[in-house]
Amino acid sequence: MYRSRIFVGMMIMFALGVLLVTPGAKAANSVWEYKTTVTFSQPFEIPGDQTLPAGTYVFEVLPGIGMQEMVQISDADQTHVYATLHTIPSYRVYVADKTVMNFEETGAGLPVAIRNWYHPGQKGGHEFAY
Repeated sequence: MYRSRIFVGMMIMFALGVLLVTPGAKAANSVWEYKTTVTFSQPFEIPGDQTLPAGTYVFEVLPGIGMQEMVQISDADQTHVYATLHTIPSYRVYVADKTVMNFEETGAGLPVAIRNWYHPGQKGGHEFAY
């Protein structure tokens, strides 16, 4: 009986120690750090049948549910959010040292549609679902 109390006490102390240390831990490549400012020279389409005019926008990863991640698109000073979108994990073979965005061609005279966004130094990125 005495040993089981000691064991339970040690387990509680261990759990408290983990709880106290964990909030300070931070991964070097945490998705929470992924934010990119991009300037577009022409209008572009985003999911939701929305076309954004040429200009500067901030793309930022937000907490997601399960394997899906959410990306928020806002204006340059982040005072107006244009969209918060579910994205699908996307992977590439080669890693670039800069932000890469891929676009899909649309019909003649229509703006290009953003398809993927990849972070510098990462194979994984975000595919926008239309």
